[in-house]
Amino acid sequence: MASSERGESKWSFAIFPKTSFELQRELLRVRNEGSALKASLTDTRERLRQERAQHLRVKDELKATQELLQATQNELRALRSQHKHTEEKYLDISARNHDLEVRIVDEKRKVAETLNAMNEMIQSQQTRGGSHKGATFDVAAIMTPASADESTAKEDAESPPRGAQQSAKAWTSNVGVQLPTDWRVVAEASGVSVVSLAYNDDGTILVAGGSDGILRLWSPQFYNELSRSESVRQPILCVDMKSRYILGTCDRSCYVWQVEGPGSPPVLLHRLSGGHTGSVVAGRLTPDCRYAATGGRKIKIWDVATGDVVRTVDCMSKCLALDVNEQGSLLVSGHADKGVRLWDMRTGQRAGVVTSLHTNPLTSVSFSSQGNIVTVGMDNRLAILDQAKLGEEPPRYLTDREYRANQWWCKACVSPGIFTSGSLLVAAGSKAGSLFIWDLDSLSKIYTEQAHAQPITCVVWSPTGSQLASVDASGAIVCWNATGR
Repeated sequence: MASSERGESKWSFAIFPKTSFELQRELLRVRNEGSALKASLTDTRERLRQERAQHLRVKDELKATQELLQATQNELRALRSQHKHTEEKYLDISARNHDLEVRIVDEKRKVAETLNAMNEMIQSQQTRGGSHKGATFDVAAIMTPASADESTAKEDAESPPRGAQQSAKAWTSNVGVQLPTDWRVVAEASGVSVVSLAYNDDGTILVAGGSDGILRLWSPQFYNELSRSESVRQPILCVDMKSRYILGTCDRSCYVWQVEGPGSPPVLLHRLSGGHTGSVVAGRLTPDCRYAATGGRKIKIWDVATGDVVRTVDCMSKCLALDVNEQGSLLVSGHADKGVRLWDMRTGQRAGVVTSLHTNPLTSVSFSSQGNIVTVGMDNRLAILDQAKLGEEPPRYLTDREYRANQWWCKACVSPGIFTSGSLLVAAGSKAGSLFIWDLDSLSKIYTEQAHAQPITCVVWSPTGSQLASVDASGAIVCWNATGR
């Protein structure tokens, strides 16, 4: 019996090894795991739903992008076709324009030769007859039909152009500067762009720097090339000459040459490098030739004797033009931000500033002998400032409805002396190839004449006041003399 009870107890323990409390705890654990799995499944389903939604959005965006790409490719093909057509049209127009330019230049050369021959004939007749002193030949007389009355044609031939006749009588003087109305071609158009000219101190040498990197010296009296230098292998953007020294500026570099005489070739003294990081479009020598100022993103002052940088001026805006006064103490600069700045050459400190002088960037700045600053802007206006009252008085402007500046290359000049009126003159070339001359005091235009077939890039007055030179984008150089000289 006892053994039977012991066996039953052992069997009972084997069937129910855990207590009810343990079973409940195990059941609770299983339920918790089930809840966790259910929550995880719900979270997974939500993420899957979001991923599917994201996939649909990306698919839609991809489709839209592909459609946009296809439209862009179609537009690009159309633009390429249009560009090809435009390029073909441009080449055709350029070819026709070149032919027209050649014909115009040839016709102008013939007219100039005829004009010079007729002037020589008239001067010869004046020498024999002693009458009509100072007359010039009217180009219109050349075009007089053969059927016209002989006396009328002769009268027209012995008379200057109506506009030039009045101006010459009013302004020509034996003292000071004379109005240059008699022009002659010194260098024919060569296809080499020239954007800068400079005379030497006595006006016997005219320097021109070309896009071919060649520095050419011309005789403004005999209209022939004197010498040249081919030491530069990049376009020359600006030239200046004082005494025996010539300054030329290029891309990132500047050069100084020395000339012994009118017939001597320029000898390269220095290559002023390491100072500029971009194109150097402006440069001037001081009157004593001790220093050279060059302008680009910054203004650099160089020692001409050593070729070293003396001073660097941070001008805030790219310098497009500059000039040094007669005393060599002040530097004026014109900038792309439409402003003018005045600098002390000794210290490099700014001595004055005028902002928003023009509505477009400046292309030229010049000091006058009477303390004025003359600027040219791409807005087709020339501004006159009083150096002593810079920024205190409003500028005066020289304008003309027919005058159009040649954008980035349009260098004007102020006469070195005065006329009988007691005023200086300002000369500038236009995009149409015409020379314009204004009276600085009255602000009135007193003379205009077209002698170029291309836009005029630079105009300079001889220091003696006896001549003016102009050059255009094709490299044609014209010298303008007082009537009868």
